[in-house]
Amino acid sequence: MFWCDLWLGTEPFCVCFPALFSIETRKGCVIADRVKMHGDSIVLDFQWSSFGFILVEENELDELSNLIKTCKFNNGMDRWCWNMEKDGVFSVQSIKGALLRRLAQLVWEKVSIWCKLQPMIVFSLHDLVDLSNLGQGSKKWKNTIHAVIVTTLWSIWKIRNKIIFESKSLSTNNLFEEIKTLSFLWVKNRAKFGSLSWEQ
Repeated sequence: MFWCDLWLGTEPFCVCFPALFSIETRKGCVIADRVKMHGDSIVLDFQWSSFGFILVEENELDELSNLIKTCKFNNGMDRWCWNMEKDGVFSVQSIKGALLRRLAQLVWEKVSIWCKLQPMIVFSLHDLVDLSNLGQGSKKWKNTIHAVIVTTLWSIWKIRNKIIFESKSLSTNNLFEEIKTLSFLWVKNRAKFGSLSWEQ
């Protein structure tokens, strides 16, 4: 739709140009209803509910007209384009991948805050497990953080498999709580921290 879909710019026109949208008679109109091509020229064809513009409407119309004139139109049929695939075609696999990437990003943010680390900028697994990236701290502290990182990697991989193969739902909070619990148990029982308590 011309006003309600995001097809040009950074936000739908109904958000960018609220004064114009309020006087539009057909708020559900499509692009072809409002944008006409005459040769190489773009002609805008609006239907307003009032005659004569106030200043804010004039300013919005000028801005909208200039924005539309930057767009190249063709005479073909409109089609949806899925920007997460190179060919523009939607696939379930691509949406799962996008959700998993977002899930992982949120989890790493939570882990960074929990461990009082700088936000992790990671380009490879090596970046994650390289203890020299952890900055200052005792060997015991670095080993503990290393255990948390490995636990997080394992937990994200496990939830990824459950999502793909068992159609499980996503829950960042549940995953993060699992990471905290598993990290505590792992460090307490495997790293010779037998006296470690949850409060520590």
